[in-house]
Amino acid sequence: MKPLHELSNTEKGKLLADLFPDELEGMVEMISGFSHYTINHKQEITTNWSNGFITPDFWCGLAAEVVQLINRHRYSMIRSSKVFSDQLFYGNTAVFTIDCIRKCAQSEGAPEKFKIAVDLLFDSHPLPNNNNNEQE
Repeated sequence: MKPLHELSNTEKGKLLADLFPDELEGMVEMISGFSHYTINHKQEITTNWSNGFITPDFWCGLAAEVVQLINRHRYSMIRSSKVFSDQLFYGNTAVFTIDCIRKCAQSEGAPEKFKIAVDLLFDSHPLPNNNNNEQE
């Protein structure tokens, strides 16, 4: 296995799905729900948009792409971590999917180990050093 920092988004998505196969259907459903919400609340999202790197139109376009992918491959995504990751964690759609996965992990009832795995795989900030006994 590659070191974590060398994994692509697709590989990280597959690893997450392989680690939590019982959560796969729920992940697909939540990603679908977030995508539909984004599409249906485009005006509200546009009004409150503060991301300077991408536009709200681009973000809503990613949501629409994700909806199309899920509609086309839902059954296969739920049964195959490879299809799940190849479809949702490749290219620009990965940006939207990863945001959805982070929201899934923050939702009430998400298993603690799932939250930790999502943080490990998809959070860009370095983990704090909690070893207070470390001597320099």
